[in-house]
Amino acid sequence: MGKYAGVIKRVRDYGAANLFSADLLPIAEAIMAQNDSETGIDWALLLEQVDSTEERSRLAGIFMDDDHLDEIDANKAFDQCRMSRDRSMLKDGDVKELKKELSRLDSDSERYWEILRKLDTLRNKKSQLL
Repeated sequence: MGKYAGVIKRVRDYGAANLFSADLLPIAEAIMAQNDSETGIDWALLLEQVDSTEERSRLAGIFMDDDHLDEIDANKAFDQCRMSRDRSMLKDGDVKELKKELSRLDSDSERYWEILRKLDTLRNKKSQLL
């Protein structure tokens, strides 16, 4: 993300919290903040923010040796990451929780129909992602 200013903008527009897990979100936000600065991105400073030694080593390898990214289509990679994340979010909590709640409601209630509409919207969104 940090190597491609256009992708940083897309991440910012889409919302970093929608793409990154809670443990990586602070790093993504720091990259976006440093990208806006005059001095650019300080990769060593970013690595200091990572608590896990294993994760720090993994990220250091990615940050320092990015030759594997030379031929990548960054926008396509972003789109694939976004779609994958969207799919996994649709599979997991939302649908299951909504179905559980729906099973406990009376079909005459406003909430029942609200959940049905939401499930239909999620199903349509999921089919568009596949």
